[in-house]
Amino acid sequence: CKLPRTRVDQISKQEYVDTMRDLWCTVFGLRHTYKTIVGSGVVRGVSGGERKRVSLVEALGMSASIYCWDNATLGLDASSALEFAQAIRTATNMTNTTAIICVYQAGQKIYDLMDKVSVLYNGQQIYYGPADEACEYFINMGFIKPNRMTSAEFLTSVTLDFENKNLDCLPGYEATIPKNVDDFIAYWKASPQYQAALESF
Repeated sequence: CKLPRTRVDQISKQEYVDTMRDLWCTVFGLRHTYKTIVGSGVVRGVSGGERKRVSLVEALGMSASIYCWDNATLGLDASSALEFAQAIRTATNMTNTTAIICVYQAGQKIYDLMDKVSVLYNGQQIYYGPADEACEYFINMGFIKPNRMTSAEFLTSVTLDFENKNLDCLPGYEATIPKNVDDFIAYWKASPQYQAALESF
């Protein structure tokens, strides 16, 4: 359904399909799986990591502009989850597309692959911008990021109710640090990062 009407060198539909299949399967290391069924929890097939990559190649075959991945790393070990995130990063770089990813318990290496991050608190956005600036944004509010904590863990901890937070606050910030979602939204909307986010659209 997504075959281009005009194809390079007037190649046939089947040649186009085969070429694109071979391209993506080469990029994601799946060429050895051509004669293997995908499988399921009951039927043995390709490995868990390969199954995720098959899903990625299947989606990329649609030639969309935006891809959304909700909890795509569920059930994968840390190594396979990173491999999958790297595959998505490679795909967005190659096709100049956008991938929106929701990843639970993302490791630091997965987080570092992201360009931007959106932090939600009770369904409300309290930060959107460059992923490598997100922690600094909340540290400037007065939160202390422990050295042992990954960026994703820190951003998640910030969104816990104030009395449940396991984060310390910098001396002198006790009275001004946001304590609920309304405080965070007010801080966000008054920030230069918020203006930069609006201008980026």
